[in-house]
Amino acid sequence: MRTSALRNSASLPNTALVTWSPQAIPDCPTIFHEIATACVGAVRTSGKRAVAGDPDAVHTMRIALTKLRAATLFFQPWISAAEWQLLNKELDWLNSALGKARNLDVTIEYSTRRRYRHWAAQCRRKLLRLQDKAHRQLARKLCSTRYSSLMLELDRLLKQYPSPEDSKGAPLDRVSDFCEKRLHTWRDDLSRQGRHVSTLGCKQQHRFRIQSKTYRYTVESLLRLNIPLSREDFSYCEIAKRVHKALGDLRDLRRLRRSVGSRPPHYRQHRRKLEKRIERLLR
Repeated sequence: MRTSALRNSASLPNTALVTWSPQAIPDCPTIFHEIATACVGAVRTSGKRAVAGDPDAVHTMRIALTKLRAATLFFQPWISAAEWQLLNKELDWLNSALGKARNLDVTIEYSTRRRYRHWAAQCRRKLLRLQDKAHRQLARKLCSTRYSSLMLELDRLLKQYPSPEDSKGAPLDRVSDFCEKRLHTWRDDLSRQGRHVSTLGCKQQHRFRIQSKTYRYTVESLLRLNIPLSREDFSYCEIAKRVHKALGDLRDLRRLRRSVGSRPPHYRQHRRKLEKRIERLLR
């Protein structure tokens, strides 16, 4: 049973929804164009603040980049795979640069929490130096010719896809069926892997976290465009969001342990609590 995206928008961030006239229901390439254009725009507008060392801007850029890659994966049957595959290496490069700075921002934030403040005090100066170094490296990359070329290439590829004004529309059932079947496959895969998350290794948990994040961001992007989805997808999006957060906390906790060189207070109990939370969510 499908539900209106407008009714579901209450739990999404305050972002204007795109509305389509009944005569111009978007086709899949148009939906991809809308999502990708918004993501590239968010990356570009946050760039200057990220160069200045703003952690929130780095976070915004990373989320936008992840949403772009999620949309590329989701709409893979409808886009030119060969051209986008050539960009994968460059997107990996940008994601890695953003990730290093973001990871240290989060580690610093964790180290200032009341639970860890005293335990991490001896390493705070070291962490701050590493954070400053990561942000300087990121600033150099964002000011590089390589980054400029990447953004120009993204703009060029997006021009190949129809804008909403150019779209002749598509049967709503065809678009909805494609989205529903693809999301159903992703949902089943997540549920199957997540039942025993505590038995997964760190790398497997990291891949599972990326899958959860990809599913969540894809559903949120589709809802913002007012694409009708099933109630199951809307409900599971909230589960994927919680799983993504819990796995992120688990990964951040491990990174904090490595950065300081010893176990944080109540490390095992906190880790097991997070793993149990994920398993409960996915039962």
